[in-house]
Amino acid sequence: GSALIVSGQDFELEVANGRFQQLTTTAASLVCTLPPAGDLEQGGPHFYLQNAGGNSITIADGSTTVLTLAAGTSAVLLVYSVASAQAYVGVTL
Repeated sequence: GSALIVSGQDFELEVANGRFQQLTTTAASLVCTLPPAGDLEQGGPHFYLQNAGGNSITIADGSTTVLTLAAGTSAVLLVYSVASAQAYVGVTL
């Protein structure tokens, strides 16, 4: 599945919207919060994100920044194990 998200405020991604999510923000300095990494299986990819807008978007796991998705770029997000917890890693394409 996939989703198109247009937002003028901070927002959250949902697993139910699918793996591919096209993001457009109508304001600068917004944060997109991911579902908790501990709720997902290790590996992935869990999300393919495309920033279709003109503003950078901070992609975060709670209060931890995973990556900053520049305008017009894409990224793949995976989950890995760190010190008996799970965390995201993002690879910008």
